[in-house]
Amino acid sequence: MTSLPGGTPGGHASCQVAKPPPGQQHALLRILGLACFGSSLGVFLFDPVLPLLSRDFAVPRSQVVAMATAFALAYALAQPIAGALGDQLGKLRVMRVCLGVSALGTVFGSLAPSFELLLATRLVVGFCTAGTFPLCFAILAERIAPEGHQEAFGKASAASVTGSLAGAVGSGFIADALGWRGSLLVAGLIGLTCFAIVTAALRDTREVSSSRAGFGSAFSAYRRILGLASARRGLGLQLALTGLTQGLFPHIAFLVGGSASTVGIVLSGFMIGSIAYGVSLRRTLRWIPPVHLTLAGGLVMTLAMASLSAHLPWLLQFGALLAFGFAYRSAAIPLQTYLATLTPQTQGAMMALHSMAAMLGQSVMPLIYAAGFDSAGIMPTLLVSACLLGLCAVAVASIMRSSKRSR
Repeated sequence: MTSLPGGTPGGHASCQVAKPPPGQQHALLRILGLACFGSSLGVFLFDPVLPLLSRDFAVPRSQVVAMATAFALAYALAQPIAGALGDQLGKLRVMRVCLGVSALGTVFGSLAPSFELLLATRLVVGFCTAGTFPLCFAILAERIAPEGHQEAFGKASAASVTGSLAGAVGSGFIADALGWRGSLLVAGLIGLTCFAIVTAALRDTREVSSSRAGFGSAFSAYRRILGLASARRGLGLQLALTGLTQGLFPHIAFLVGGSASTVGIVLSGFMIGSIAYGVSLRRTLRWIPPVHLTLAGGLVMTLAMASLSAHLPWLLQFGALLAFGFAYRSAAIPLQTYLATLTPQTQGAMMALHSMAAMLGQSVMPLIYAAGFDSAGIMPTLLVSACLLGLCAVAVASIMRSSKRSR
């Protein structure tokens, strides 16, 4: 059981919320990590089984890939609403409801009789996932001291990526044995279990809602944030960084060309690398300054993306994505930390915009990759993407230097 001190929730008054003692902060991090895990099970759940969906519903590859775009677009467009609801009704309350509904949506997806109904459940899951993961980060930013943000965000991201890993790998193996419907059903039941545990653990938590703030104040916060050139720059970088990276994932199944379980293993490389970053961050920073780590990560991302264009055996593709995942987090986490501290009084709104930017990139890039593969070919498209990822890392490192000098 975890009992948290009360306080005004939401980005409008996050600086006034009392910070829990260290022991309660660790307990809160564990519970929110479980919520991140449960909500992330469905993020890459479909990627290993897209060829199976194409076969079973007799739809072309381009239409099946749009399944990932639908999820990411629903997630992105839900961000302003989820952030506003979190600020108005309480982040913990909204997060729990969204966690439960997203799990139910996955269960219903396993019963969908047509591609259109499956797509509809995917839209619901994407919308509700937007109310879980970002609000967990906003709660952490609100209730943990700024000097602990990067470590807390790294651990929460590791929990989220663990969920994505379990969803991708488990989906592939279960689909080979029971079909894609079995994959969805198992993921949904696990998500419902996480919802039950999180709800029980936080049932004594009290939040003071901010009913007077309303959606008008929330959207005013979004406008104020977007009025800052530094915020626009950071959000644009997040859109590009996530889009270039995770926008490729729906195509991995077709690039690998193996069974669903093989595709799941290859995709797991990225998630395992991301987890390794989260659990080793403290030790790594003892040896490598954060800015140097981000620049090194940019070089690794460039090389990893370029290697994927060489049609390597699946085991080498797994290794490339393993390094890719660690390197991606070395740029993404500092950028997220910077954005979280940029507007202390509107952290809920900022985290919503951060996730919205990331998912817009993830929704658009699968279609851009598909167009590039069809017109220019796989190798030229991925080489251009590799160069752009390196430039993104350099830009993040520049932001980190400027932020350090301004403190």
